[in-house]
Amino acid sequence: MRSVCVSLLVALFASPLCAFDFDEHKYLSNVGLRAALDLAPACAVKGDAALFVDPANIAAKHSFGDLAALGDYVRDVDVLFERNGLSGLAIDRYSDLNWSRIGALKRDVLRFLQAAHINETHFQQSAMLSHLNNHESARALAQDGNIHRALVMEAFALHFLEDFHAPGHIAATRTAMVDYVAIASHGKYNNSGLFYQFRKQADALLPIIDHLLRDPSSLAALRHKNLRFEIEAQALSELRTLIETRGTLEFFGDSALEHHPVQAAYLAVLAARSVLDVFEASCHNDAGKNSFQPICWVLGRSPAAVECDPPAEAEGVVRAAAVPFGGWAVATHRFDTVWYKPWDVNLVSFYTEAKNNTEADLVRGQIAIESLLWSAASPSAFEQHDHGRLLNALLSANISIGYGYSHTFSDVPSNTVHAKFIYALPRVDLQVATTVGVRRYDLGRRSRLRYPLTVGLETGYGFVFVHLGVSDEYSVNPITSELTHSRSLRSGVTLVLPTKSGIDFVGRKMSRRGRRP
Repeated sequence: MRSVCVSLLVALFASPLCAFDFDEHKYLSNVGLRAALDLAPACAVKGDAALFVDPANIAAKHSFGDLAALGDYVRDVDVLFERNGLSGLAIDRYSDLNWSRIGALKRDVLRFLQAAHINETHFQQSAMLSHLNNHESARALAQDGNIHRALVMEAFALHFLEDFHAPGHIAATRTAMVDYVAIASHGKYNNSGLFYQFRKQADALLPIIDHLLRDPSSLAALRHKNLRFEIEAQALSELRTLIETRGTLEFFGDSALEHHPVQAAYLAVLAARSVLDVFEASCHNDAGKNSFQPICWVLGRSPAAVECDPPAEAEGVVRAAAVPFGGWAVATHRFDTVWYKPWDVNLVSFYTEAKNNTEADLVRGQIAIESLLWSAASPSAFEQHDHGRLLNALLSANISIGYGYSHTFSDVPSNTVHAKFIYALPRVDLQVATTVGVRRYDLGRRSRLRYPLTVGLETGYGFVFVHLGVSDEYSVNPITSELTHSRSLRSGVTLVLPTKSGIDFVGRKMSRRGRRP
């Protein structure tokens, strides 16, 4: 029971580090709504929408941005519309929203763990489509005159638009990786950064930037507790220059926006443009224009989309990824293969080895610390072949290599260094783990080496998984020189340690202007 409690605490602590911080989603989305309210045409239906960004409601966590942040805590926007057990409730004004229940959704541990575990919609092309689909629904609701329900839908949509502009979300092949490997890939690229190219269509964003520049101090009213940054005039001016010159800026994520204010300004302006689409749709029957079409995503041999470069020949190669205003400069970049640094992902495990061939040490305890070295998703993770469903599922596995150190407690303690090989099936959350190593027993003035080989099945949820397998310990008899071995039943639990993505990067400037990758 104690292990389960610790596991849940680690999962709760680690999981929020996997996405934009709550503060960032909230602030960027509130800036977007505030600017859209100011710039919406006279014909737009607004109702009491300004209450969504009222300072008192922001402080009470009852704002538009609080709805946007819930994308990390719920799987579907429909739960935001439920009230008193009834779904499909018509929301005609701000007070129709059940803010008490919405706040409870963020505290619902099981719902949060499910959302963090099944979060493919936050990554790669799915993030673009999640924004586009919910954005279209919001525009349709606004066209029908239900602006408040439309704003709830739009807030949820913005979460995915903002996620798409974090490099970890464009790089991590979420559908092809188990949870902790995907998060390791996500964190690696968020920390190292990727370049983003502004397109000519971004000129349409200049009026929004000019509006914010006229009175940047007005954004101070949107601040809230624990916010670590604020969009300022200098960042907006630099963003304007980058757009006019079709410049390139290095983007980072997720919680690094306080160190990259131009990127933060761009995301806020994108949010404003998206919300403006909703207000404009409320003016007339043809629902106005969707500013976020067409999107562009080319991976491997997928057919080219509008305004995309020709596809690459190899599977797993990202060729183009863009919204109309800009895109990632990642042509021919392979995200299916990732090399990790020692601090990118770390695991701590506790195992027991139950032996059945000796009277002493029937059960030995072992603690292990491990890191990943390399991970790769198979080509079938990106391109289905005519092998049948089962074989395609087996070929779509994620293969990883790691290394580690373990200490075994017994009458004669020992230390082991080992390499670990993992064959994982992400859809069924099952992985085969094999380790090979060298174990050293300290016997006073001399030591004895043995060579453990373990094979086991592991399954888990998010940042916690359990192991069941066998361990064969090989050794050479010093007298007869014969190879002998003993077998143990091995079981254990592994925790994935959280890593902090919002660190200060040594040697990185606060903003990078016009650099080319």
